[in-house]
Amino acid sequence: MEESRRQALDARPRRGLVAGAVGNLLEWYDFALFGLTAPILSRQFFPHEDSTASLLQAFAAFAVGYLMRPLGGLAFGWIGDRIGRKRALELSVWLMSVPTVLMGLLPGYREIGLAAPIALVLLRVVQGFSVGGEWVGSMVFLVEGAAPKKRGGASSWGLLTISVGLLLGSAVALVMSAALGADRYHAWGWRVPYISGAVLAVFAIWARGRMVESPLFEELAASAALEEKPVRSALNEAWRPILRMMAAVAISTVSFTAFFVWVPTHVVVTRNLSQHDAMMSNTVGLMVLAALTPVGGVLSDRVGYARLYRVIVFALGLAVVPLMALIGLGDLARVLLGQVGFGVLLAFLQPSVVFASMFPTRVRATAMGIGYNVPQAILGGLTPLTCTWLAHRTSSEFTPGLFIFAVAVLSFVAALGIKTRREP
Repeated sequence: MEESRRQALDARPRRGLVAGAVGNLLEWYDFALFGLTAPILSRQFFPHEDSTASLLQAFAAFAVGYLMRPLGGLAFGWIGDRIGRKRALELSVWLMSVPTVLMGLLPGYREIGLAAPIALVLLRVVQGFSVGGEWVGSMVFLVEGAAPKKRGGASSWGLLTISVGLLLGSAVALVMSAALGADRYHAWGWRVPYISGAVLAVFAIWARGRMVESPLFEELAASAALEEKPVRSALNEAWRPILRMMAAVAISTVSFTAFFVWVPTHVVVTRNLSQHDAMMSNTVGLMVLAALTPVGGVLSDRVGYARLYRVIVFALGLAVVPLMALIGLGDLARVLLGQVGFGVLLAFLQPSVVFASMFPTRVRATAMGIGYNVPQAILGGLTPLTCTWLAHRTSSEFTPGLFIFAVAVLSFVAALGIKTRREP
């Protein structure tokens, strides 16, 4: 049985890797677009007598998506453990794709009044719900579908598409803005990148339709060993590793959001770096992250998943305050060096294969859905706010660095107790 399964895994087509990872690309494409167009969305979809209030409302709509992630993680985890990894991923990509395109077609506040912000929030609710299952579902699928000694390399495809999605979303928005000019871009051109997401959506839906079910799930189904109540079983049997995962994954969530979401805005507002230079630095950092992520995945296969994770979390803890201090100097060269330095470290942090190996197959999707999405919902939205408040109170990047250092200590302590399973 084991030998035949390994032969089947080795023969799996590479399109399975693409199908498993493409949803992350679509998710982070939309993430980049929303961040870049938030000021425009605030004027298009909310009453704009007060521009600051409108912008806050737009970001509140964005935050709603984060809050929906745990519910999506539970729902898609249940589908993945009961009906199949393939079915969960097919449904999640539909629920991500349609709202992204509809946002580009949605009439604004001037056309339909209060129905505009209500519709925008509902679209973000659907997206957040689906995203709660997408990352976990794709990571489970990629890890389970890989040969035993290639799971780190396979799962790195999902991590790679995060950077690629951010880069693609930023590139499309910037090209459209430059081609149309500010007036036309603000009036209607901002819609084009959202509608253009239909191309990615069609490809993602097509790829997911052609993917083959996880062989580990098929083995469970064939032996009638599927978990009847995966949510209850995960909470009853795996609550300790779920809590450990929440703590261990916190550094990944906080540090990525701080360096690639908060820093670009912070250096423009407080260090007078130009918008162009800030975006260039961010882009280079993401390119370094994307280029080295597959290397990190292959390295994890060689040195051990949990071992590499602990080493990189420890290194992040040591480096975060100096990197923040470097960024705080405010000139392009030092900001660039800080973001590139963090991109290098994050590329070797391979959380998906580590956490997938903590849980048995029959409740893996559900347990990971809870363990990943709860800290995402809390820390994903609070990190920029926390860093902004700390930097404002102290007029220094040192305190945000200490905040991330404290999270790194928590994650390192949690990672010390990770116990991985030989057969995910």
